[in-house]
Amino acid sequence: MMMVFTKQSNINEVEQPIIEMVLPKPHYMIRLIRAVVTFILAGRGTFKTTKGIALYVIDMVYQMPRSTGVGVGLSFEHLGDNTIPPLLEALEENGFKQGYHYVIGKKPPAHWKRPYGGVLNDKYDHVMSWHNGTCIYLVSLVKKASANGISAQWGFFDEVKFMDEKVLVDEIFPIFRASKKVKELFQDCAGYLSKFFTTDKLADPVKIKWLLNKRKLVRPELVDVVVTLALHLEDLKKQYEKIGENKRQVMRREIYDIEQRLTKLRKNMVYVGEISAYDVLYTHGPEWLKDKRRNTKKHEFAVIYENKDPNTPGESFYPDFDVLKHCYNSDDDIDNNKPFIIAADYQHSIAPIPVCQVGKLPGQERVSLNYVDNIFAMHDYEQESFTEQELLQVVLGGLQEATQHFCDRYRNHANKKVYYIYDQTATGRRVNADQYFVMVKRILRKNGWKVIDVYTAEAPEHYMKHQDTREWLTEKNESTMPIRINNRCSKLIISITGTAAITKNSKTQKLKTDEKELGLDQSETTHFSDTFDMINHAVLKLKMVKIINSSGKLAMR
Repeated sequence: MMMVFTKQSNINEVEQPIIEMVLPKPHYMIRLIRAVVTFILAGRGTFKTTKGIALYVIDMVYQMPRSTGVGVGLSFEHLGDNTIPPLLEALEENGFKQGYHYVIGKKPPAHWKRPYGGVLNDKYDHVMSWHNGTCIYLVSLVKKASANGISAQWGFFDEVKFMDEKVLVDEIFPIFRASKKVKELFQDCAGYLSKFFTTDKLADPVKIKWLLNKRKLVRPELVDVVVTLALHLEDLKKQYEKIGENKRQVMRREIYDIEQRLTKLRKNMVYVGEISAYDVLYTHGPEWLKDKRRNTKKHEFAVIYENKDPNTPGESFYPDFDVLKHCYNSDDDIDNNKPFIIAADYQHSIAPIPVCQVGKLPGQERVSLNYVDNIFAMHDYEQESFTEQELLQVVLGGLQEATQHFCDRYRNHANKKVYYIYDQTATGRRVNADQYFVMVKRILRKNGWKVIDVYTAEAPEHYMKHQDTREWLTEKNESTMPIRINNRCSKLIISITGTAAITKNSKTQKLKTDEKELGLDQSETTHFSDTFDMINHAVLKLKMVKIINSSGKLAMR
């Protein structure tokens, strides 16, 4: 549904642009409601900046001349690359010209009015100045000091999905204030201390839950009242233009009363506007959306364009895994004088065994946990189901084969010590069969390996694995070894990058449905990622494989 909106800016000193525009219904609703706190949760290509932020800025600039606003972004670079260009383009389309109505990044002409709050240190590097004295500071969340000393009466926030609500509450929201004089001037304006947030939803649902929860603050009955009054006010203003002066005097009072009532109502409102690609097809056309559907993964399309709530955390259980950062190429990364670390998964479809060492990679200064190989065995059976005894034999057969692969491949490794990490899944009692870990150890010892047991007992919940791995991959704690993976471990890398997640009971869980899908290469589903979790948990969190100094060198025991 489309709505036609005629905008007439209240400009006193310069040419007044009058623009007739077509707005998608959700944007039109936002224009009618004008809540003191507005969230736009919208798909890509739905004009969040050009018909959301831009029109909000125009409203605030002329509703509160000589006020101070803020435009908050992740960084100055992000604002400069992603927010400001479409904002300036939208201002131009609405008749506002740079150098005539506003300037950005430089001192404004001397004859222009100045904001009541002034400009800090007379520096304009990150300031947008308007001819009527209104100014907008650009604020970077990366450079937290960029908000210091600012007193803002209104502001917009772009790409909020990347922002931490606590950081906003603690560091940004306190700057929404005014001196006694400025407060007296603007406190009766509906936009005073207003905040305008925009974002799409392609993010970890756990991280953007605070945004989705804003819906609970919306009062539908209040929205209905405000929309009804706003539409009635528009009708009155249209009638006002067509009647004589005597009738206008009577209508002025009615218009004023409605405007005052709307201001009071809006000051107590939170509104969440949601916009999907279907709302803007009138301008992009159906072929645009067909192209996006063809070239976007199904679950991504649902979030990015249909604006559905995400059910995966940034698509991945490991959203911080970066191939460029965590992976490396080297043919000289295995230390022949150091032991190995291994783990296994006990499934009928595949027996995966990642191989690790702890040490400094060639040319690196820091000791790291290095995944140097990935070994696996897969059965050839095509049947979908097994009896319990058949399943046991399949699992044992694959596990024996994978373990022997490891022994054969590293037959000539000088240090014949191996740390074997396993949890309770390897210890269950089975009729007429050894426990899995017993069988693995027997094969290792038969091939001349000294086995060091690393039993981790019950595995942590997926949610804890997710949280722990995020910390390790972001390398926030310098006392924790970084994780590195040789690109020869292609199956492990594919498993990590392809492991999706879901949210259950507000906790991130690993999505393991691929393990049950016939036709998928099980060496590339979530199995290897499970062994990755197991090793990281034992080495980095439980610290069960310890590092000691021996003759001035790092070693494992």
